[in-house]
Amino acid sequence: MLYLIWLLAIAAALVLYCRQVYSRFSKHGVKHFRPVPILGNMAKIVLRIDHFADDIMKYYESFPEERFVGRYEFLSPMIVVKDLDLVKKISIKDFEHFLDHRSFVDEKVDPFFGRNLFSLKGQEWKDMRSTLSPAFTSSKIRLMVPFMVEVGDQMIQALKAKIKNSGVDYVDIEAKDLTTRYANDVIASCAFGLKVDSHMKEENEFYQKGKEASTFGYLQLLKFFGFISFPKIMSKLKFTLFTEATTSFFKSLVLSTMRNREEQNIIRPDMIHLLMEAKKGKLSYDDKTTQDADAGFATVEESSVGKKDIDRVWSDSDLIAQAVLFFIAGFETVSSAMSFALHELAINPEVQERLAQEIKENEIKNGGKFDYKSIQDMTYMDMVVSEVLRLWPPAIALDRLCVKDYNLGKPNSKATEDYIIRKGETVGIPSWGFHRDPNYFPNPMKFDPERFSEENKHQIQPFSYMPFGLGPRNCIGSRFALCEVKVMLYQLLQHMEVTPCERTCIPTKLSTESFNIRIKGGHWIRMKNRKTMLFLIWTVAIVAILTLYFRNLYSRFSKYGVKHYKPIPILGNMARILFRIDNFIDDTVRYYECFPKERFVGKYVFMNTGIFIRDLELVKKITIKDFEHFLDHQGFVDEKVDPFFGRNLFSLKGQEWKDMRSTLSPAFTSSKIGLMVPLMVEVGDQMIQTLRTNIKDSGVDHIDIDAKDLTTRYANDVIASCAFGLKVNSHMDKENEFYLNGIKATTFKFTQLLKLLGFFCFPKLLSKFNYTLFPQSMSNFFKNVVLSTMMNREKNNIIRPDMIHLLMEAKKGKLTYDDKTAKDADAGFATVEESAVGKKAVNRVWSDNDLIAQAVLFFFAGFETVSTAMSFALHELALNPDIQERLVQEIKENDFKNDGKFDYKSIQNMTYMDMVISEVLRLWPPAPALDRKCIKEYNLGKPNNEATEDYIIRKGENIGIPTWAIHRDPQYFEDPLKFDPERFSEENKHKIKPFSYLPFGAGPRNCIGSRFALCEVKILLYQLLLNFEVAPCEKTCIPTKIENKTLSVRIKGGHWIRLKIRT
Repeated sequence: MLYLIWLLAIAAALVLYCRQVYSRFSKHGVKHFRPVPILGNMAKIVLRIDHFADDIMKYYESFPEERFVGRYEFLSPMIVVKDLDLVKKISIKDFEHFLDHRSFVDEKVDPFFGRNLFSLKGQEWKDMRSTLSPAFTSSKIRLMVPFMVEVGDQMIQALKAKIKNSGVDYVDIEAKDLTTRYANDVIASCAFGLKVDSHMKEENEFYQKGKEASTFGYLQLLKFFGFISFPKIMSKLKFTLFTEATTSFFKSLVLSTMRNREEQNIIRPDMIHLLMEAKKGKLSYDDKTTQDADAGFATVEESSVGKKDIDRVWSDSDLIAQAVLFFIAGFETVSSAMSFALHELAINPEVQERLAQEIKENEIKNGGKFDYKSIQDMTYMDMVVSEVLRLWPPAIALDRLCVKDYNLGKPNSKATEDYIIRKGETVGIPSWGFHRDPNYFPNPMKFDPERFSEENKHQIQPFSYMPFGLGPRNCIGSRFALCEVKVMLYQLLQHMEVTPCERTCIPTKLSTESFNIRIKGGHWIRMKNRKTMLFLIWTVAIVAILTLYFRNLYSRFSKYGVKHYKPIPILGNMARILFRIDNFIDDTVRYYECFPKERFVGKYVFMNTGIFIRDLELVKKITIKDFEHFLDHQGFVDEKVDPFFGRNLFSLKGQEWKDMRSTLSPAFTSSKIGLMVPLMVEVGDQMIQTLRTNIKDSGVDHIDIDAKDLTTRYANDVIASCAFGLKVNSHMDKENEFYLNGIKATTFKFTQLLKLLGFFCFPKLLSKFNYTLFPQSMSNFFKNVVLSTMMNREKNNIIRPDMIHLLMEAKKGKLTYDDKTAKDADAGFATVEESAVGKKAVNRVWSDNDLIAQAVLFFFAGFETVSTAMSFALHELALNPDIQERLVQEIKENDFKNDGKFDYKSIQNMTYMDMVISEVLRLWPPAPALDRKCIKEYNLGKPNNEATEDYIIRKGENIGIPTWAIHRDPQYFEDPLKFDPERFSEENKHKIKPFSYLPFGAGPRNCIGSRFALCEVKILLYQLLLNFEVAPCEKTCIPTKIENKTLSVRIKGGHWIRLKIRT
């Protein structure tokens, strides 16, 4: 009975007490939900029906007309403010009435939480804020960025290892776990000076203690509410927010670190160092002197409270308390922001890609490095992070404790009396509600960073956005937190692509199992390597560098008013040739004809500058008058890598070229060439015999033949005989080794063209990789032929009037220039005279390799250029039967006059033969252009009459003389496309303007073998026309078109003609 009486008495007392407590709002017309005894309005949270954020949202949305509403947190009344003007008054204007946060723990029982900046009250809070504020300025935070980057690198390395070991190209990961570990390691480094890798060492003590301290599960939630609602009871029972083990861990860590730094005089720009400086009173607020960009839209500014100088001594426990607070804030709230950022980026790929693009651009702009300032300058990054903090603010609500009675005004427009909040009561500002209010943020559930663009952010109503709180009691670490989030996103998106996975919670729902903001089921995302990121960054960087390089390179002609076509990066003006749109000849003619008023024009041969000369006076200066400025050809190969091409007469430079020219010139006089005529005739007889046999076997009176194949075989056999002393019949033995090596060496198709252009444009690079113009087997073949022949002749004392003999004589110094004593007729109009350079006597010893190199050059020149002239001669004679008949008549007369025999002298006395060959070499010059390399700076004069300054060609730059175009210029050769030998008659040839006709070049560096070439062509035509009629056939290309698939001058489809025996 007594027990029951007491029970009823207590129940009655509690009912009366609760009725009294829960009547606070009703008395003053403040709207609220009906409370449950003891639990107040917390039942749904305690029973895990709603999350705290959902509960706050319910209060915010359920009373739309109210300026503020009431809420009972267990037995404590709390005002939830919904009016922004009232928010402004509470947080700023009347801040002194709401100076403190509500108490959680007794600082005497739990000094490490009771003495931190969040828990301190009144003047102590002001003093601590002033003490700590200088530690959180931009200038201090920027020093910690390298620590954050180092931690980020650890994270990226761990993620890449997981992806590599996954067996697939991705890994599904819980983002809150990932970001918590990252935040743990950042705070370990930036606050405590420790190097921790929680991604590799998942159970490290620092991480475990952080998890214990910041994870608010259900039991921790009840404990937390106990501290809020029954602080005195909790204090009396000596309950603490953290375990003794956690407290001891942080105390030991901070004190030992501080002691070690004091003893060792260690300075590291982290939070421990700043706390030590604060303790000594050495920190001062200096942010405005740093001129940093603002840390972001979400940043809160320090008030005058934090900028005051104070003179107060703090205990070690006070400093430990601040370190612990930094840890909890950094561990939980920052990681929460990061995990929601990754979640939103995963489900909003267009936002992610735009942010990734900004990161790429920043990476390029800053050369792969980033610091505090560059991070803050990233506009879209700040927009994204600002929107994350709007939609998912880590602090769901702000709280303020009323420290002296305050008139909040009327709760709504219909209320009749003001509501006076009493000292000790609490105000709650529902950040979550304001941030999701469509009045302030249209379509609030949409993740839209554009709200924070330069165009839109000024439209955000003041005090509606409060991710880091408001007023003097805002979050002191906002700059640190924003920087940390941005650095993490930067590094992660630089390397990883973030997407949803099967476990991603869509649509997003909050878990009720934790007081912390968590997504139901976890923050699951999928990560895969952003494969193109690094490659693209470097690609874009290289492109940017190349663009600047090419802009400078390709401005050479523009600066001096030299006309040219617009170049393409890397390709210069070579694209049409490279892509086989034009052949080299068409390209040359285009340059020549498109700038008719220019003395010279510019051409970019890939990345090399070249000048094309159009003015004949300038041609004369370059080739003769000022020859010493243009002594050399453009180099192709390194003579050390490829001596058989690098040491020949064409490639040698300077004095070595002069000495070799003087050595070889006596071998090419008319008297020496005259001795080789019988060898040429013998080869011609072989050819005639084969052709007659082929016609006889054809079953008709003719054969159709590719003249280029015919003349190449003839030229091959002539050079084999006259240069190497070998008897070869390529008309019968079609696959002989000598001929096949010639074909390989002289056929420049597309791939060979690229290789040749590579030698021309990048000689050092190709030399470094030991590239040669010809395969080693070919070089060995010619080396063996020359050396074995020379050895055999020396051994057996054999003398044969061929090039090998002349080279052996040259090596011994027994050759002398004797052409003028020979009294031979001139070799023809096209012949070039030897200059004084070639007539000098030299006393120089040449190696066997040097002689082999010259023999190889004779072979190439004889095989390709001479056969080209022959094939075009036959083509024109087939198309011009009247010219052919007149030439045949001259041949017959000469044959009759010399009783069927002919020698060098009689060949040269054939006037019309020389006219025909001269016209062939005009219309179809085997070398479409001549080249010269400038070896010392030279003034080319003004490019045209309108130019204001001279163009100075620099050492190493190239000159091109477009022979083909000059030969077809109507101002020098009337009706230039007509094949007309009369141009070179005795009556007309003196009319040809000097230097307008250059089939064998001009000046000292002209073709040394012009006499040999002319003699060979004339003998071939003599023998062939004496025996055969030449006519077109069905496959003859009429009108004549040049093939663009080869560098050599070829008729499209082949040089097809018809041969029939002449009766």
